[in-house]
Amino acid sequence: MKKQKNRKNYRTALCVLYAASACLLGGCGLMDGSFSLALEEAPCQEDRLAGFFITDQYITSGMPELTLNSRGELTAIEQDARKYGTLNTDSGRPPVTFDGLEGCGIYNLQLPGEESSNSVFADDAFTDMHFTVTDQENNAEASLYVSSDRPGKYFFNPVYQQADGQIYLLPGSGISSDSFAEGCQYSQSISQSRSSGPTGREETWSFSFTVNVISAEPMETPKLLFLDSLHQVVGTLSEEQLDAIFQKDSSPLQLPPGTAYLILEQTGRTTDRVSRSFFDAGSEYLEYLDAEEDGLLYPRQLSLAWPEDDAS
Repeated sequence: MKKQKNRKNYRTALCVLYAASACLLGGCGLMDGSFSLALEEAPCQEDRLAGFFITDQYITSGMPELTLNSRGELTAIEQDARKYGTLNTDSGRPPVTFDGLEGCGIYNLQLPGEESSNSVFADDAFTDMHFTVTDQENNAEASLYVSSDRPGKYFFNPVYQQADGQIYLLPGSGISSDSFAEGCQYSQSISQSRSSGPTGREETWSFSFTVNVISAEPMETPKLLFLDSLHQVVGTLSEEQLDAIFQKDSSPLQLPPGTAYLILEQTGRTTDRVSRSFFDAGSEYLEYLDAEEDGLLYPRQLSLAWPEDDAS
């Protein structure tokens, strides 16, 4: 899932959540496709469920290590399935990286020095993010759009955080297809419950993550048209110009004087179908999906600054 273009900000979502204490492992499953998430190794009871890391390759724990003792007995020792990651504080990098692994993740992490709160982060491939936060539950849901014109494999690897702050993942199961039909959707969920207090008076909190994999036709060569109230074109932006804007800072796009609405044109990569999206003066953002070579469709969002005489 290696990206082909530079991204200006990997951290697409951040919110402070209520934290819990001790834990009990709950269940998980993949919906809409009758798949299930199988863990090679159960996490320590002290470790908290902290998210998903999605890869296009199955993560193995390695071959068992064979040892021969003094009595000539051969013993096979299973390798530790944990793959430890690094929490990055630089906003220009993914929030978590796992050495030697490519992928994208969504996380609920306890940051250093913040013992009573957690923060939610997501790599920039995710969109449609929703968070539910109450005194008893912290739920995160997001979508991952994938190209419908190519084979795909997506493995959902659960991520845990230890009491000392270290982050690791365990190999998970996934889905694969020679061709994901446009509009096809699969959902993967994982959850964990944590309880504290004396028996009979326990307080329980739950953490859950759901990722929806949605297949869509990859659209390319975007072109943005600025039109006035008489439906005359007063300006355009090409694909190259839009790319340059997205590589700059996050300041709003200043629209030309007289702009009444926008039309974004895109062409299907394999069908040559032309798609047109309309944005009027009530639209705060220009939003669309950007097809890249890794098979994912990355959300692009740019705030719009409408001319004052048309803002009303």
